[in-house]
Amino acid sequence: MFLILALHFAAMLVGCVHDSKGWTSMDLAERLMSVAPDSALSLLKSINCDDLHSKREQARYALLMSMAMDKNCVDTTSFDILQPAIDYYLKKGSADEKLRTYYYQGRIYQNRCEYDSALFCFLNGKEYLNRTADTMTAANLLVAEATIQYRIYRLNDFIRNNLEAAKLYQSLGRYDYEVSCLGCALDGALLNNNRQLADSIKRIAENRITNNPGLADDLATVFLSYEVKYGDVSSAMDIISHLNAKDSINDVDRLDISAIYSRLEDWRNAKRYLDSIPETSTLINNLKYLAIKQQILKNTGDFRDALEAYQDFSASIDSIHHSLFSQDLLFAQKKHELEKLNLIGLHKSDRRFWIMICVALALLLATACIAYQFILSRTKNKLAEEEKIRLSLENESLKNENKNLELEKRNALLEVNNAELKHKNTILEKQLAENENRQLTLKADDLKKDNDRLESERRIILLEKQAIEHEKKQKALEAENLMMKIHELEDESAGLKEILEHHNALTKLAEEAIRVRLNTLNKLITQNIRNNHKLDMQYDQWCAELLKDTEEFMKSTRMAYTAVYPKFIAYLEQRGLTEEEIDCSCLYAIGLRGKEIGKYLSRSRHYHMSSDIRTKLGIGEHDTNLGLYIRHLLETNQ
Repeated sequence: MFLILALHFAAMLVGCVHDSKGWTSMDLAERLMSVAPDSALSLLKSINCDDLHSKREQARYALLMSMAMDKNCVDTTSFDILQPAIDYYLKKGSADEKLRTYYYQGRIYQNRCEYDSALFCFLNGKEYLNRTADTMTAANLLVAEATIQYRIYRLNDFIRNNLEAAKLYQSLGRYDYEVSCLGCALDGALLNNNRQLADSIKRIAENRITNNPGLADDLATVFLSYEVKYGDVSSAMDIISHLNAKDSINDVDRLDISAIYSRLEDWRNAKRYLDSIPETSTLINNLKYLAIKQQILKNTGDFRDALEAYQDFSASIDSIHHSLFSQDLLFAQKKHELEKLNLIGLHKSDRRFWIMICVALALLLATACIAYQFILSRTKNKLAEEEKIRLSLENESLKNENKNLELEKRNALLEVNNAELKHKNTILEKQLAENENRQLTLKADDLKKDNDRLESERRIILLEKQAIEHEKKQKALEAENLMMKIHELEDESAGLKEILEHHNALTKLAEEAIRVRLNTLNKLITQNIRNNHKLDMQYDQWCAELLKDTEEFMKSTRMAYTAVYPKFIAYLEQRGLTEEEIDCSCLYAIGLRGKEIGKYLSRSRHYHMSSDIRTKLGIGEHDTNLGLYIRHLLETNQ
């Protein structure tokens, strides 16, 4: 909560800073920059720099002021104005802000004649050309870089930069700038002796002039150079006539016309145009001027001045070469590429570091998940064991409750019998008392003795009678239980006989299982008819022999149930139970409990099998007792 409040407060502070009067004025100045740069410069000068408190405001003001000064042709060699933008935007700025900062930083280096530093700034700015929306600054940067490339005679780069800048100026609708760049690119192609490229650029330039005739004068000189080098004399003379018809010819045009006349070997006119260039012009020390001068003087017979001009030409070339190597202009590109590779290496190392961090976090998370799953599985197993123990304890408690109920019933019966005996004793005692009262009048002493003896005898007799009656009841109960067993055996025997008589489709194994059980049942019934006292022992012996072979007993039981209860067995097969699982289900059906079956089959085997049976029958682990559920299925599928 504290972090959210802090961020909200910081956002409010930033919003308040951006809503300042200085920020609003800078927004207006930026909108006026392209249409009225003088108004934008005046508006920026009216802003009080002391009111700009944040570094972001100071950086924006510095960049806008540098832009306004450049657009108003105010050249500067100091970084005092631009330095806040350099310090802030090169670290935190957007692509547009970084591009502009590098461009104006390079322009200042150009004004200071530090061309190596300027070229390095322009190369850094070119890294953002594909990510910027400031097309004008991008084109200006390419042109500025091209001027330095022209100085170091990297003509291919010079041509490429001017062509790219021309495309950008065309997209902005600045056809005057586009034509200027096309003229520079054509001049570079002529110097590079690449006629195919020169023809291509000339065609594009002619199309632009066709649509904008007012721009023809900007390309007249370079077209003249093309016609002299690759065209005919008449076309060159037409262009010279066009230039002479202008009100004024600048020094560059005079030098170009002089060069054209030199190529035409018209040395008189060549010297005339060369001499028309004043000595105060900056072209006096230009290599092109010195080369043309020494050639004209040589061909007009002024060999002394021609030699001096040639010496000046050689000295200028040596000075340029010395300047190139002293300022590392030739190695600025290599330096930029090395720094770029270093930055890429740093980015890769950072990415590897974060990848390792992510992998470590993923491994930690996976370990935590595995540990959680392990603890969860152990907890589930422990709960399952506890539930199993709880169920077994509940079963034991139910058994104990049943035993207690039986004992209570027996105790109630005994209490009733005791009450009856007490009532009878009371009646007898009353009768004896009456007899004693009758005989008291005759023989008090003798009767008293006789009465005592008779009372003792009567008590003994009553106790003997009670014991005899209790023994008779116990035998009656045993005989009743025995008769119930015999009736059950007779019913099962009759059922098995009926199955053998009426079901001809039984398999031999099922028929054999039924015959074995029928023979055993017949023997037991016969022994009962003969009142054989060894019946129970033979029944137990038969059960032991039958249960001795577990697999055979379960198989015979299943076959017997298949014959007697085919719907029940068919239902189990439909639910996908295997033969072994059906055998186990038949043990439940005959009345065995899970604990007894587990002891008979081995507990681990029975646990897995009963779990699979529950799953296939669609009942949960704790929904109901499996034996009760199977016996219910048996009753509903007879």
